[in-house]
Amino acid sequence: MKPKKVLIVGKEKAFKKGSIHSVLLNKEKYQLHYLNNENLLQDPLFLKGFSLAIINKVKSIYIDSLLENKVPSIVLIGKREQHLISVVSNVQGIVSKEKPEEIHFAIEMIEKGGFYFSTALKQYIFPLMGNKIPFDLDEELKYIPTILTEMELKVVEELINDKTNQQIADTLYLSKRTVEYYITSSMQKLKVNSRVGLAVKMTKAILLQNQSISIRKVQTVYA
Repeated sequence: MKPKKVLIVGKEKAFKKGSIHSVLLNKEKYQLHYLNNENLLQDPLFLKGFSLAIINKVKSIYIDSLLENKVPSIVLIGKREQHLISVVSNVQGIVSKEKPEEIHFAIEMIEKGGFYFSTALKQYIFPLMGNKIPFDLDEELKYIPTILTEMELKVVEELINDKTNQQIADTLYLSKRTVEYYITSSMQKLKVNSRVGLAVKMTKAILLQNQSISIRKVQTVYA
């Protein structure tokens, strides 16, 4: 299988020092290319060859150019950069530099046409996104909290937080088989074929309603 070309936007030296660089290098399916000339972001022919861009330094001009040329983009955000989330709220993925293991899940979701927002940054992301949700929303997403049972919502919330079936079982004091049952039933109800599809659809629903699925009820994050 031919490796996918990934454009790294930002300082090469700084990116190579980070954990995400090591994580990506361990996968042969990615071919990393470092941007050494910012002017190339204005060149559609240059950008056409990339299936994904990873932005290591937040600049609105980077994001605007990539979006204009329809290059799916993931922005890496560190602890000291959380105030910049409002600048990047229209990209397909936001990953915390402190959680490098999320990068593969983010890429997988984006390849399936979805979006990924780091579990470590959601408390900052959701209130800032407001009405700028960057995708078309299905009408049925409005009703997901009523389609799924309370226990299904609990399980899917844990799934969104990147937990395995066994970890979900331990957290909710259920058997692994029971967790598998709730995930399967949720997938059937929401008409998706995978865990990733389930997570994508639930994340969209949360963003649509500006809500966070909680154990007891759906609570409004902001008015």
